[in-house]
Amino acid sequence: MTNDKSIVPSAADPNETVEDEAKASAFNIAVGGGMEFRRGKGRLQGIYGPMALISLGSSVTENVYGNDASANFLVQGRSNEVINGDAFGLSLGCFASVECFFTPKTSLCAKI
Repeated sequence: MTNDKSIVPSAADPNETVEDEAKASAFNIAVGGGMEFRRGKGRLQGIYGPMALISLGSSVTENVYGNDASANFLVQGRSNEVINGDAFGLSLGCFASVECFFTPKTSLCAKI
């Protein structure tokens, strides 16, 4: 959640200021998984496999104005709450890497 505050001139008295505030909140969650397959013998092995990711999210922005809507000269198009909607994502992919073993339990891996 984020809060952005800004000082603006008062609509009733230009010598005074009021505070406008925008509050934004978002919810995102992603779950993924994959399968790993190995190919090769000895010190050099190739690793590859498929993977998938499912994600869900939504966001809301709420505006709190310091000037009354009837007194404000910028009333046109002003909204108090904006719901940006829900999002759904599905990703499919694959991965590949190469692993080189220096000792039986020590290796160096490069991923693509």
